Order: sequence, then C-alpha cells, then structure tokens
Amino acid sequence: MKRLLWPFATTVALVVALVCALAIGRSLRPPVSALGTLAGSAPVAVSAAATALPPQSSSASDQASMAYLYNGPESPDDHRYDYHWMVLREALERTMPKYGPYRMEAASYMSEDRQAEELRNDSGRLNILIRGDTAEYGKAFAAVWIPIDKGLLGYRVFLTRAELQPQLDAVNSLDGLKPFPIGQGSGWKDIDILRASGLTVTVGADYAGLFAMLANRRFDLFSRGVEEVTDEYAQHRQGFPDLAIERHLLLYYPIARYFWFARSKHSARLAERVREGMIRMVEDGSLDRLFEESHRQLFAQLGLASRKLLILSNPLASPDAPLRDSRLWFRPLAGAERPSVEPSVPAEAR
Repeated sequence: MKRLLWPFATTVALVVALVCALAIGRSLRPPVSALGTLAGSAPVAVSAAATALPPQSSSASDQASMAYLYNGPESPDDHRYDYHWMVLREALERTMPKYGPYRMEAASYMSEDRQAEELRNDSGRLNILIRGDTAEYGKAFAAVWIPIDKGLLGYRVFLTRAELQPQLDAVNSLDGLKPFPIGQGSGWKDIDILRASGLTVTVGADYAGLFAMLANRRFDLFSRGVEEVTDEYAQHRQGFPDLAIERHLLLYYPIARYFWFARSKHSARLAERVREGMIRMVEDGSLDRLFEESHRQLFAQLGLASRKLLILSNPLASPDAPLRDSRLWFRPLAGAERPSVEPSVPAEAR
C-alpha cells in the first residue's frame, strides 16, 4: 500500500511546484506601457506634459464614458465649426491607444448663452464648448489651452463702403484708423477691445441691422473675423450695392478659440485626453497642416499676406492664454513672427 501511495504523492508535489513556478513567472513580467499602440499602428512621440497623465483604466464602462457631446449646427448650411470638430476628432484618434474608444455626438442647436448654462450646470446635454478666451470664461470653465484656430479669431478685416477705399489705403497706423467709426453689435466683447485702443465704436441694436447702418453712413467700418467676412459679403452685396471688403488693412488682437469643459472630475478626464491629443498634433505638425489645408483658399482670397497689420492689446484676454508659445499661433505675413502682444494684466498674475 505504501508503494502505491509514494508515486501518487510525488506527482501531486510536482504539480503544485509547477503551478507556483508559473505564478511567479507571471508576476515578474514587465507591465504593459500605458502609451502602448494599437495593433498595426505606429508609436507616437508624446511630450513630458502628456505622459504625466494618470494611468488609464481598461474597463468597458470607462471607455464608453469617453463621449463628447457638442453643440450642433444652427442649420444644414452652418459649417462655421466644421474645422474645429475635425481637430477634436484628430486629437481623439491620436489618443486611442491610451484611452480607448470615444464618441462624438451633436446635441440640438443652442444659443451661446444656453450652451454656457448647460456646461455650468454640468447637465449632461453637452460637455464641450468652442469659445474665445476671456477672463470670465476662465473662471467659470476649464480650457484646453491650445488654440484650435491658432489665434485666427483675433484677425479682423473690415466691411466698408467702396467709396472709402482710397482713404483707407492711406492708413498705416492705429492713429490713422481713429477717424473711421467702427460698427459692432450690442453686447459684443470686441467693443471694449476696440475702445481700449482709442478707436471709435458705434453700437447697433442687432446684427442684421449693422449692414444697413454701414450703408447709411452711421459708421464707416464693420470689423469682421476673416472666417466670417466673405460669406457675409456674398449674402448682403445685392441688398447693399456699395458694400465692399476693405483691401488694405488687417486688424489683430490676441484672442483664440479653445475647447472648454465643465469643472468636474469626469470633464477633467475628457479635457486631459483632448489636451494630450492636441499636444501630439502640435509636435507632429498635423495641427498646422490641417489648419493650412482648411484655410488656404480663404487666405489667398483675402490677400492676408499683403495687408498692413495693425496690432491691438486685449484687456479681456485670460491670463492663462499661451501667448508666448509661438508654435501655437498663426502668422499671416510671410516671414513674420507672431505679433508680440500681451494682455493688459499684471505680470505676476500670468
């Protein structure tokens, strides 16, 4: 009987030893990198700032929570933010290896005030905004401080009356611009920026009425973003035959569009993913390429590179805006550096 039990006991001991050896071997394997790539994809260089993010959970529920709910277009013809949402998608694609799947979903169109209210309340109806920077927004929300539009929002050309072009051709400084009243809509933050530089501003009650005010000589210039002016001119030229896009001047003040999120734990994680993806886009040059491809035709149409650049300060700019990083800003003039303008805030607050 003892002879029969001896081989059996030996076999059991060997099996136990083998199981222990396998468990120890597994514990000694190196951990999988949090920035590992998907099968078939190339590794991506990430800055030190990006790698400082917390490790990603791989649970299915965590991956499903990476949903970006944004404001939908006002109409089927509203393409104002197509480029900006392309940037978001590219940033999310570049972070797939670390963060996993994502979803982008357009909510029903809301006014700017309603969007801000929904985000402030963290209602879940939307969780990401595109908006220019102001100190007020910086207090209420959290931004990814990489300009989506490379500061294009701050570049302005004028709608005017064609008869004024010879006089405007002689303007080469802000002082030369001061005799020409500039029209703006009630409540627009640009009013304070223009007046802070000593320019004369005439305020209209509503957007649509500003075109008639310009035609009726209530003011001489209607300051418009370079992304807005060509469409507005096309829409209003028949109703106002003397309407023209001014050809000589390019106004600039430091302001840009950013992605904004609610100040909550979940939104902070959504924002970190976007920030990391946009850092990668800056480093590999893809943000520059997407920007240039999306705007090349517009820049040529407006002749931005040959205009006289007039620079204003922006007393409303957020102190967190990354004005000193030249990689992030558009330079419209061939061979020119980014306009060197700082917001009017104390240096110690920056």
